[in-house]
Amino acid sequence: SPAAAAASPSDVEAAPDPASLAPHAAAYAACRAVLVGRPDGTYAPAPVSLLPNAFPADQFVRARDELALPFNELVDRVGRDATFLEEVLGGDVAENDAFTARLLQMYREVYVEGKGGKGRHAAAADRLGI
Repeated sequence: SPAAAAASPSDVEAAPDPASLAPHAAAYAACRAVLVGRPDGTYAPAPVSLLPNAFPADQFVRARDELALPFNELVDRVGRDATFLEEVLGGDVAENDAFTARLLQMYREVYVEGKGGKGRHAAAADRLGI
């Protein structure tokens, strides 16, 4: 019968304690490079929330409708401005943060170094019409 198929309170598992989920969340973040640098040069998982957070609907709509496009354009323009990136990241930041230094080196290889200011990967993508 349908009533017999319904779970009794003793059959339903309680939600896990958020503290018990923290090591799993940290491992997940570390495996996906969701990390923040520490002053000692090591990296740690970035802070995350394991529980839902209330967010005002009107602010969500504002962010989606008014801020997303300008923010995405800003990110795109910064990412295309090799001079700016070199000025901001190429000095002390790259010298003191190996992760940022590696990102900057990859950026140079993809977009800057090579013929016509295009890295070999960007030049190949242009040939493919990407």
